[in-house]
Amino acid sequence: MSTERETRHANDVVTLSVGGKEFATYFGTLANSRSPYFEYMFQVDRFSGRILINSSNIILDRQDRVFVDRDGELFSHVLNFFRDGKRAVLPEDTNILRRLVREAEFFNLPSLVAILEERLNEEDKRAEEREIKLETVESTLQKISQQLYVSSFRRDLRDNAS
Repeated sequence: MSTERETRHANDVVTLSVGGKEFATYFGTLANSRSPYFEYMFQVDRFSGRILINSSNIILDRQDRVFVDRDGELFSHVLNFFRDGKRAVLPEDTNILRRLVREAEFFNLPSLVAILEERLNEEDKRAEEREIKLETVESTLQKISQQLYVSSFRRDLRDNAS
């Protein structure tokens, strides 16, 4: 990527280094990601369909991989979103989802932020429902325990009276 406006085919592979993890994808995946972060580096030429490489906007590491100073574990989910859109499989862990919201904000992906926030809201509702059910079970157990104690006390009184 030495020239200022080098072009590549959309199906040419680009290698990224994100948080020390290596990722390989097509130039077209990044150019069409709708992330201003990557559109700043890779743009689709409207006339030829080729990918224009803005070399001055790219930092390369020692292995000539595009360097991205973000969390590599989380970036795998961002890259899957670039590839699969709304159908991307997201993690179940709410802590990871919360961290992923920050990554989606960094890459300026409002549609991913919305999906993640919806998932987190759904999980919060489920957690609230579980808490209500747990409180109900605890209350019921407490009542049963009290009834057993009273029954046992009455039985002891009867046994002592006889």
